Amino acid sequence: MKVLIAGATGHFGGLIAGHLVAQGRGGELVVTSRTLASAQRLRGDLDSPENAVKITGRVLDVASLESGRRAVDGCALCIDAAGPFQARDGTLVQACAEAGCDYLDLSDDAGYSGRVAEAGALAPIRVFTSHSTFSATVLFLVHHLAVRHGAPRQVRVGLVMATRGGAGRATMRALLATLDHVRPSPAPGFALTFPRPVGRRELWVYPTPNERWLREILEVPECVSAIGFTNRAIGPVLVLLSGLGLRLSAVAGPLRLGRAMTEWWPRSRMLGCLQIWAQWEDREDTMSLLARDRATDVPCFPAILTGLAYLRGAPPSMPSGLRWLHEWLPWSDWEQFCENSGAEMHAITGCAKGTVRR
Repeated sequence: MKVLIAGATGHFGGLIAGHLVAQGRGGELVVTSRTLASAQRLRGDLDSPENAVKITGRVLDVASLESGRRAVDGCALCIDAAGPFQARDGTLVQACAEAGCDYLDLSDDAGYSGRVAEAGALAPIRVFTSHSTFSATVLFLVHHLAVRHGAPRQVRVGLVMATRGGAGRATMRALLATLDHVRPSPAPGFALTFPRPVGRRELWVYPTPNERWLREILEVPECVSAIGFTNRAIGPVLVLLSGLGLRLSAVAGPLRLGRAMTEWWPRSRMLGCLQIWAQWEDREDTMSLLARDRATDVPCFPAILTGLAYLRGAPPSMPSGLRWLHEWLPWSDWEQFCENSGAEMHAITGCAKGTVRR
């Protein structure tokens, strides 16, 4: 089968492409960029005589319906990593629907994912929106807990992001634009205790599609997401700038804030950690996914796993419409993939550790 990556020359798109080429056992990968030269250059970087995956390059402008139609023609799956998604519309989703090509995006933007979900509910294709660390991974982990104990009454999601290596500049621009809407304050949203070497962290509330999907799909009545950073200086800097009335996304360029967060500030001993804190009437569980130095692609796990299934000619056997990772991926496959990728799963069950502090 043929899989296309939109935004293949970006940080996450490149990680996904590299993983699909290395792990794929056949099929064809189409890498795209706004110029053919860039797409062909990436194709050359990825290609080697040992590859079992054929690689081709195409031009794609995600804002153009005609360009989208040409790019996804003949493809079974389009992986959309062309963020930031805040300003995006449903053009590429429409092109995929017309071409009969399933669609997956890495959006953590509630507005964009909501628009895609509305289109996906009626589309004649499978639509996998919000398939990133926040959202698809969270939903997958909470679903695993819900299978064992029933739907929790509360869920808190905390993501500690690395200062270097964990994300690209476009991701940081999107993050700052989202924080502009919530205005970080000196009083964070809540605290969680992460596995070492992260430890206990104060986190800032960060709106994501999580809240909608956990309520609608798993019937979790109360849920909230928050974010922190491996470098403890970042939070106070963002609070200071916000307190001065500055828009973080506006000053990021002149202050080179995004570049500092991704390239200049000291590299941490880990690339980040995602934690789920869940509470039932009689128990509290925590589940953490810790990414160390070589687990650079943890944010892309849902997209990589789905892309590999398509490349291998075994796409999820599900009807069209809005679809999720937990509907088709066995837990054992998830555990094996994490182990092979250098990501550590940590679980504390049946106790009060990780208690939320408001």
